[in-house]
Amino acid sequence: MEDVDRDGLPDNWEQQIINADPDDYITTTDDVLPEDDFDGDNQSNLAEYQNGTNPAAPYSGYFATSKLWIKAVIQTEEKGPIEAVWQKGGEDETAGGHRVIWGHFYADPTDVDWGSPQNPELFVKIWFDAAGRIDVNFFHVSVPEIEVYSDYPYDGTPDEHGITTPDIRYIRQYYVNNQSGMDENDEDGVQAGGYLPQENPSGYSITDDLKIGASVNTVEKGFTEAVWSEGGKDTTAGGHEVVWGLFYLDPDVVDWGSPQNPELFVKIWFDAGGRVDVNFFHVSVPEIEVCSDFLNDGFYDEKGTTIMDDRYIRHDFWKD
Repeated sequence: MEDVDRDGLPDNWEQQIINADPDDYITTTDDVLPEDDFDGDNQSNLAEYQNGTNPAAPYSGYFATSKLWIKAVIQTEEKGPIEAVWQKGGEDETAGGHRVIWGHFYADPTDVDWGSPQNPELFVKIWFDAAGRIDVNFFHVSVPEIEVYSDYPYDGTPDEHGITTPDIRYIRQYYVNNQSGMDENDEDGVQAGGYLPQENPSGYSITDDLKIGASVNTVEKGFTEAVWSEGGKDTTAGGHEVVWGLFYLDPDVVDWGSPQNPELFVKIWFDAGGRVDVNFFHVSVPEIEVCSDFLNDGFYDEKGTTIMDDRYIRHDFWKD
């Protein structure tokens, strides 16, 4: 990328600042200085470039609530860091007084040709515990590294920053007693040892060839079949197909169940080369058994148990 004035900011990137206000003094790339903070958000222009945020938008990132701010930046091969777009899925309050907000981040299709609102790169579940703790849970469902940020209460400077990868699929950023912290899980897509899934949920047909199911081990009623809710689907420019959604518990079965309280996120990738990846992401507390059947012959080919310490399971299949 061309950088005529050699200040570490590519010329085409600096053009965003030049174009932002035609009446100001900034008319050439020489006027855009790395150490300046054009939009006044406490991030220098150089930091905005390095973080993939908009240098002309003071509130890059998104407010999940009036006080909780979140952001995700995807490290792409095509354009380097790009800020991901937040899409809220829903929210609810449980019978116990806990509040939940969920959604996902995706890559803007104007930035990369594989970007789509129906191709999640990062699932998010935010839990506002009735006791006062806030958990911001990020689940990496992509290939490139994704930087995740949160700030509570928002003051313009992120309290927590982490990087999710195909090996570190889960990061929790939490706020309690006026302090913040972060922890993460190494994930390999293989279930934790010592579990022998026994449940056979009736399941849901995603396509003519693929069926999936999930059962949640509740304190109240033991293993209970979860309900599937499809979020969306799309086909990328490369011919890959994606289907995503979530499992939840029926509120008539347990009082904390709700279509807006995900227990398990799912992203299914139908690769143009013939591989099928069924990716399960545990976003709950109790253990959850997950099942998938390819060619839909009435018997589950793969089973696994997701738990809090091993949240990610992947089932792989190949089309003939």
